[in-house]
Amino acid sequence: MDSPGSNLYPANNDSPAREKLLSLRLALLRLHKTLLNMERREYEREHGYVKHGELVLDFNRLENPPCAYTPYSTCPLPPPGNRLPIPLPAGEQRYHK
Repeated sequence: MDSPGSNLYPANNDSPAREKLLSLRLALLRLHKTLLNMERREYEREHGYVKHGELVLDFNRLENPPCAYTPYSTCPLPPPGNRLPIPLPAGEQRYHK
């Protein structure tokens, strides 16, 4: 699957020169439950995914895939380019072990 785009972002607020490339693959990174019920462009317009040339990433809207809850489901793993080298204490905190 082709990536619909990419975004450069600062790795932390103290060092804006350190930028990492984040590949956005909407099939693997669902930003909101309603994305399943809307076309992508409608989602972007309604939920502020892209506003005035800015990309809004709200990591609190991330969800665990089904394999986080049961070993009997398939799990789409994000490509290596979508893994961030910094901790993100956001999103769903419940998962099985």
